[in-house]
Amino acid sequence: MNGDERLTIARWLDARGACGPGSEWARAVLSFEQLWERCPNIEWLLWGVAQVGYDRNAKLRGFAVSCAMRRAGEWDDEIFTGVVRTASAHAAGHARTGDLLRARQQGLAAAERLARAPGWSAFAAASRACAVACTRVDPLQAARGAALESLRALEWIPRTPKESVEEQRWQLGELRRWLLDDSEDLVRRARTSARAL
Repeated sequence: MNGDERLTIARWLDARGACGPGSEWARAVLSFEQLWERCPNIEWLLWGVAQVGYDRNAKLRGFAVSCAMRRAGEWDDEIFTGVVRTASAHAAGHARTGDLLRARQQGLAAAERLARAPGWSAFAAASRACAVACTRVDPLQAARGAALESLRALEWIPRTPKESVEEQRWQLGELRRWLLDDSEDLVRRARTSARAL
């Protein structure tokens, strides 16, 4: 840790256009390491990852696939399993961008068809959207889309807010696990860009 970096963090967040609630939360953070380790919101953490230019497909898409698999029990069509399988293959370097785009089109078409089918539910629709999000070409958008659609799915079922909190906590831990080997580099990039202001 490099001592108290609160002012540097505040300037960096302000210069990058961070949201008010995220900036407010970060006021208590003493270092860029703590910013990474303690961030309580998946959207804020992914925003931070984007701000430092991180775009490793394998890791971000792998995280997206992990989020989608949490909703796999809600898919009512095997097409979505195939969509996520293609995204996983792309993350591993075994599928091309064209394969990803075809899988995305198949998933979107199936979601559209199922939206008009009897028994439609917002929970199932958001779960399917989570699967389709994995196929966004930009890996950061795939990660963000899958995480947020997974959380959105939980908003549509009568559960306690505790489950959404637990899902977000799981997502934060899962993203940090996927990016563990790169966390020092992410912190270094943020600190370097902040010092350049």
